[in-house]
Amino acid sequence: MWYPAWIEVRWRVVLLLALNLGIGALLLDDVVPPAVWIRRLDGALPFAFILSAVMLASAGINTRTSFRPGQSVEGAMLYTLSLPISRRRLVLVRSAVGAVASLALIVAGLAGLWLLAPAVRVALPVPILARYLLAIVAVAGAGFALSTALAAVLDQLWQTYGSLGIVAAVLFLVPEARIWRSSLSLGDSSAVAFGGVLVGAAALIWLAVKLVERRDF
Repeated sequence: MWYPAWIEVRWRVVLLLALNLGIGALLLDDVVPPAVWIRRLDGALPFAFILSAVMLASAGINTRTSFRPGQSVEGAMLYTLSLPISRRRLVLVRSAVGAVASLALIVAGLAGLWLLAPAVRVALPVPILARYLLAIVAVAGAGFALSTALAAVLDQLWQTYGSLGIVAAVLFLVPEARIWRSSLSLGDSSAVAFGGVLVGAAALIWLAVKLVERRDF
């Protein structure tokens, strides 16, 4: 199941990698002081990383994009359901592949900016960089888990719309949800906030498993 799961997400990985490279090239071409990078690291860049995670979540049963708000029984779904593998394992394997791809994109994107932009190294010394990365991974992981849960009941199009809408609403309406801010402003972070986000993400993955196990196709 690992290889088929990778086959499903590989072109999304290529698309997001190209998108991130384009954004990174534009940012690196604009030489700005560390203070401007701090604003970018607090604003646009976290949302770009979260977008990547949401789009790489594909733990639902449906493997084809539809323009209907609910999943329909398609040939790809019937084939997937006929495989000699439990639905639980199916969800967990596909979720793991998407999570690894998301983590790789986040780490590569942030590492590339840190290595290529001297102002980023000034804004993010190594200890702060590590805490900032953990915070971004935690929030992106929550977005990934939400998208995974929605994938259990919606097709890919509405899964993405719904996940991005909910994540954007939470981050704009609840500033405390932007847990990366403490790493940038204070050089410290809250273990409680990290733990809460990760527990919530784990609960959403568990919900996705239960939804797929109980769904009648």
